[in-house]
Amino acid sequence: MPQSSIISTNPVICEVSQDVWWHIFRTVYRELSEDTRGTLRLSQVCRMWRSIINATSDLWTNVKVEVSLYPPAPHAVPSVELLMLFLRQSRNRPLTLSLCTSEPWNRNYIPLNSDQVRLVLQTTNRAKRLALNFTVLDALFYFERLTFGYIRTEIHAGRLLEELTVEIAGASDLVVRHISRLWAGNHSPLLRSLRFEKSGVSNENILLFREDNFPLPFHQLTTLNVDTAIDVSDAFLLLSWSPSLVTASFQVIHGDLGESELQHVELQMLRTLKVFTMWSMGRGTRPLMQMFNFLILPSLSTLHLAFQKRDWSPESLLNFIQMSDTPRIEYLKLDINGARESDIIGCLNALPSLRTLELRAGATNGESDSYGQCLVRAMEEWDASSQTFAICPMLEKLLVDYGLICQTTTAAICVSMIEERLRRSSSGRGFELVLGVENAANGSLDLQEMLSIVHRLLQLKKAGLRLTLEDAPSGMDGIFVADV
Repeated sequence: MPQSSIISTNPVICEVSQDVWWHIFRTVYRELSEDTRGTLRLSQVCRMWRSIINATSDLWTNVKVEVSLYPPAPHAVPSVELLMLFLRQSRNRPLTLSLCTSEPWNRNYIPLNSDQVRLVLQTTNRAKRLALNFTVLDALFYFERLTFGYIRTEIHAGRLLEELTVEIAGASDLVVRHISRLWAGNHSPLLRSLRFEKSGVSNENILLFREDNFPLPFHQLTTLNVDTAIDVSDAFLLLSWSPSLVTASFQVIHGDLGESELQHVELQMLRTLKVFTMWSMGRGTRPLMQMFNFLILPSLSTLHLAFQKRDWSPESLLNFIQMSDTPRIEYLKLDINGARESDIIGCLNALPSLRTLELRAGATNGESDSYGQCLVRAMEEWDASSQTFAICPMLEKLLVDYGLICQTTTAAICVSMIEERLRRSSSGRGFELVLGVENAANGSLDLQEMLSIVHRLLQLKKAGLRLTLEDAPSGMDGIFVADV
């Protein structure tokens, strides 16, 4: 671009101090974190921007190499020259380093010219956050075993490593052993977060990280995220290896539950547990939610649960609460297909410390137009003797899908309950409602009827209700600024 660019010659722009530009570039950099070349593009706008960006090593610390394994021309981006520019401009600052591919690989493919992959592996000792795709590593190891063995000697201890993300489908023990130089023998004392992503996690895969000669330091972990499918027995293995966990999240837990397969796991420091999907394998098995019979989590404060009907077991949840010495759960999300209202009420009764309750449409049983009425009435009931609500006495925030209360009678009772909660709320605390209306956008719900309910809620908003419409359809955005 010509040096006389309007960006650099505009007098107003030129009067902006370098400190202001620096903060702006930092903000843009965070938004462009998925695009390694974003920093380079900014540096090419004008001479002043280039000067500031080249002098700011932090803006060059996000390094992402994407590999295509498909013939006829396997390749990696960015180029070696650009990759070396980023490594040089980052001036030994800690890196966010990613080696990824979105493609499968088989041994009939032709070799990959992998200079970029080698550079990544040789730079892993600078990574603060590291993401490794073992499909790429396995391809490199298969075609260039001698080269990979040489690179292994240049993989040094990950002294800066705090977050590790791996996609381990197809990982071989030899490849894991080579990469383990990053963490084996207390080489990564700062490692606290581990994430498994994309392809499913097998027992064989996770055991590779537990080998005696190169074990990953699970005992250090405070955060575990499994963003892929995992068998229930393997999920318990990971939990049992990680006694310091504070947060654990599982995208899909599956399998058949056998009592002989699971041992009790106690995690004293775990505060957040999320299970987004769960299903049993085969017919006639016990509800998979009975895995909670084997968990003891005395510090748990946030619990997200999503189950299919056959895997829902309120008895297991109640037993779990009792075994954990009544954890002070303050945030509960339920997305349970087919749960009975009486079961939900019973669980809420056992959680008097609850401050936020999230109920999603998956909790409906689809069998009754009056579904939700018993639950809403129970939440409105006032205990005169204790001068508190009978269930969820400390509740401050409710997130609910409109599909749960879309029947006219149920919706009216719900508005009445919210009004009562608002009226009796502690001074200055108020009450908050987040209403999910996504289904109205696709025509599955009566929009006019919903607008009538929202109109009533807006009256309560004037009285102090904190109201949010979540995923509002087009045309409803202006409803909050109208003078109702």
